[in-house]
Amino acid sequence: MRRLLASMVVMGLASPAAAAAPAPSGDVKVLRVIARLDLGVTAGYGAIATDGSTAIISTGPCADGGSVKVVSLADPRRPQVVADIAERGRAVAMTGGGVAAVARDACEGTGVAVYDLADPAQPAAAAQLAAAAGTIDLVTRSEGRTIAVLGGATVRFVDLSDPAAPSDLATWAPPDRARCRAAHAFDQGRRALALCADRMHHLDLEDPSAPVLIGTAPPADGAVLPDRAAAAVLADRTLALLSQENGLRVLDIDRVPRQLAVLRSPGSQAPAGAVTSGDLAFVAWRADGVQVVDLAADLMPAVARFVPFGPEPDVIAVALLPNHLVALDATSGLWVAERPPEGPRTSNEDDLKLFLALLGIAGLVGLLVVPAVVRALSAAGRAVSAAPSRRVA
Repeated sequence: MRRLLASMVVMGLASPAAAAAPAPSGDVKVLRVIARLDLGVTAGYGAIATDGSTAIISTGPCADGGSVKVVSLADPRRPQVVADIAERGRAVAMTGGGVAAVARDACEGTGVAVYDLADPAQPAAAAQLAAAAGTIDLVTRSEGRTIAVLGGATVRFVDLSDPAAPSDLATWAPPDRARCRAAHAFDQGRRALALCADRMHHLDLEDPSAPVLIGTAPPADGAVLPDRAAAAVLADRTLALLSQENGLRVLDIDRVPRQLAVLRSPGSQAPAGAVTSGDLAFVAWRADGVQVVDLAADLMPAVARFVPFGPEPDVIAVALLPNHLVALDATSGLWVAERPPEGPRTSNEDDLKLFLALLGIAGLVGLLVVPAVVRALSAAGRAVSAAPSRRVA
């Protein structure tokens, strides 16, 4: 009995280890679709970016007759194309200040085109950046500056606070001078991830004119680093999310970067990319749609999902609105679905941990209290036996 109680204590107080793979499905909420927009393009789509009320969508590398479509999402239930930008880009980006950028595909010539979308229905060309970029991020920092992070052979940082007058801030390359191909800004533009050769580098951008290397993650076994990455700043750690052929690689990058898990979708699809908000990751998982992963939970389970209707869904990108998500499907266009709430969630995993903790506490109380009660009862019994008996007349 004592051994059983001791094992209960251990079970109740132990913490489960982080998941290695795959992500458990658990009770997954199916997100409600509220709109779909046929963009009228059959050549496929490339990328999507949004500022919360407007989206820009590229129609894929060198797509015949392609363009960058400007979509109004002011009413998420009624998305509509309000303009076309005569560019074919491999990457797009937006910021809340009405600035948009298109990284041109090779068929259009190298460079980045900057547009003013203060009026989404009338995009205005603002500037041209003579730099080849595979990825581009735009972020407005707390001091009000808009910074562009261009991922190419090197990582380039440009001040776009005035879209018509770009100002170069810095160019960064890893210590081994390896060729880079992608970069991602996060933490309100105070940090960035750079993907160079087979490694990921974590950069401090407190001063964007002088990036500082914080740490470098080792390459994954047999996996190729992607062209896109994401990051999540949680209460107790910072995570990097890398979309790889074998799943979504999750690393803790706060100190010495270390791998925590490789998460896989129900159908073991290769993820096409991810975005984060709070402790949630929204992963574009191709035929498995959008899977919403709780990064704060020990096992990083999927807590919600959305799969476009149709025989062959193929979600290649996802972006976020304040209360909705927008998913780009390679064949069926743009989908809008409700977003799950952020903040603490109760799951089966949490319920089990609570039950085991209470069970362990109960066992600990039993170990401490029962022997004391037994000793007290034994002492009382001995006292009764030792007391002189008196006969009542």
